[in-house]
Amino acid sequence: MDTNVIIRSMAGTLGKDGADVLEDMSNTLYYSPVSIWEMVIKQRTGKLAMPTEAGVVRRQLEEKGCRELPVTSRHALATGALADVNKDPFDRMLVAQALTEGLTLMTTDRLLSGYAAEVMTVE
Repeated sequence: MDTNVIIRSMAGTLGKDGADVLEDMSNTLYYSPVSIWEMVIKQRTGKLAMPTEAGVVRRQLEEKGCRELPVTSRHALATGALADVNKDPFDRMLVAQALTEGLTLMTTDRLLSGYAAEVMTVE
C-alpha cells in the first residue's frame, strides 16, 4: 500500500474497489516504513493534516494484520534503475520495494502505473 492508500483507508475515504482489496482476508497486505516516514515528515512540516499521529496509524496497521516490509539496500539500489516517471523519493522507494519483492503496489496515483512494477490503481 502506498502512503495515500493507508491514509485514505484509515479515514474511511478509500473507494469501494480499494476497500474491498484491503478487507479480503486472502490478501497479504504490506506497508513500508517509508510511508510512516513520509507521514511524519509531512505532518511536521504542515503539508499533511491527519486526525491522528503516524505512530497511531502504524499501530492500527499492525492490529489489522498488515506486515511491515523493511527497507533494504537492495531496495535503495533499485531506485537508481527506475525511470523518471515520478521524482517523489517516497513513491520511488515504494515502487522499488514492490519491484524487488515481486509485490503489487496498491496506489491512488495513476502516474505510478508508468513503472515496470505491478501496480494496482484504486480510487
